[in-house]
Amino acid sequence: MLRLILDSFPGLAAYVNRDFRYEFTNRTYEDWFGAGTDFTGKTVEEVAGEAIWQGVRPLLERAFSGEKVAFETRHEYRADLVRDVETSYIPDIDEHGSVQGVVVLIMDVTARKAAEQATRQSE
Repeated sequence: MLRLILDSFPGLAAYVNRDFRYEFTNRTYEDWFGAGTDFTGKTVEEVAGEAIWQGVRPLLERAFSGEKVAFETRHEYRADLVRDVETSYIPDIDEHGSVQGVVVLIMDVTARKAAEQATRQSE
């Protein structure tokens, strides 16, 4: 049931363990990064590429220290896919206070950013 819900989510959803390896990705995540490829067991760097990895690694490390991290950025996922995104890293903290992994939620805000830019230019 959870898989069905997350595959229906309009954004990207994933779960990353302490080794920066994916334990789960939803269909949208898989479509953006690899046309339906299952990324279970692969590292964030293997999936997202070196450029994105260098930018997000410090933010993931903050999440693994227990901090919820939210940020907005522009990424080139593939040569034909450049997007403005809002990303949240939510630590999965167990009953002992240890971070077991990080929930990754990404929303595409490219259209909103383009509309904001058009509004600024018209003013």
